[in-house]
Parts: sequence; C-alpha cells; structure tokens
Amino acid sequence: MPCHYHSLTDAIVLDLLPELESDGRLTVAPLVCGFDPTDRPRGRIEFVWNRTGRWAGVGVGEVMFRHDDLTSLTVGEVHSPDHAAMDDVLDFCSEKEVPISIHHDSASMGLPGRHEYIGALERALERHRSTSVVWCHAGVSRRVGPNGQLDLVRELLLRHPNLTVELSWVLLDRIVDGPDVAVGNAERSWFP
Repeated sequence: MPCHYHSLTDAIVLDLLPELESDGRLTVAPLVCGFDPTDRPRGRIEFVWNRTGRWAGVGVGEVMFRHDDLTSLTVGEVHSPDHAAMDDVLDFCSEKEVPISIHHDSASMGLPGRHEYIGALERALERHRSTSVVWCHAGVSRRVGPNGQLDLVRELLLRHPNLTVELSWVLLDRIVDGPDVAVGNAERSWFP
C-alpha cells in the first residue's frame, strides 16, 4: 500500500489541542511535521508556524527520510536530509532557533555495517552548521540494526557539534535494558 505525506497533520493537531488539554492533566508539545521534505515546504511550515505560538521553542519533526520498509512504500522522490528542498527547512529552524528532529536510518535492511545513508546526513549537517539536528533513534529502527552503530554515532557527534542523538523507541529496549535483548524470537546484539 503506497504511503504519502499528509499536509494537514499539523492543522489537525492544533485543532485537537484544546480538547486534549481541557482537563489540565495533559500538556502537549507539538512539532511541525506535516510536509513532504522534497516539496519545497518552507512556505507551508511558515504558514502553520505563524498560526500559533505553540511551536516556538519546540521545533520541527520528526521528518521521515530513510525508514526501513516505509522508504520503499512512500510515493514520490526519495527523501533525504540533503535534498535541496530541505535547505530552506533547515535554514528556517536555524532562524527560529529550534531543532529539527529527523528519522534517517544509517543503513538499509539486510546490509548491517554498510551505513550507506550517512553521507546524506553529513552533507546536510555540514551545509547547516547553525541548525540543531536531532537524529532520532541514532539511525536504527526495528528492521535496521547496523553493525558498528555505536562507533558511528561517536564519530558523527565528534565531527558535528550541531548533532544530537535521541535514543527513544527502538533503542531504549536495546541499550537501557541491555545490548542483548529478545526481539520476537530472535536475539540481537548491536552495541558491544
């Protein structure tokens, strides 16, 4: 089933915020994310951003680039952090002094240790040194578990002071709970 980016995501979230927060027990920190990263989205982002002050200080993302099976299912151009259309988005984040969170697997499924997608991430980081970039899940996902990931993350953090790594979701159960954890019926050890 083909997938596509839904440009109304941010408007839907903004419309639901009053209801979600009505009883005072929940505070939502929304992120702008409803755009196709290859579609020169800066105008759309600015429109949504200016609709409310709720985005201020929170940021943009999680912008999906390489993500195991989702990459091949997404309609349109291949999404990449160094795509020319992302330059405006990364500049926008720098100007607003907010981070951008990106999901970009470091390798494709079945090719652990190759890290063939890192070049695109590094080119974006180098072109936008004043933009804070949060690399979600350190470049792994449920079906992408590259070898040598810890060394790769260390190297990238040393080379790019504007990069931060976010370790939630798939990594929490593999790092915080220990490097060797059960995943279904399989055991995986990605981090020595």
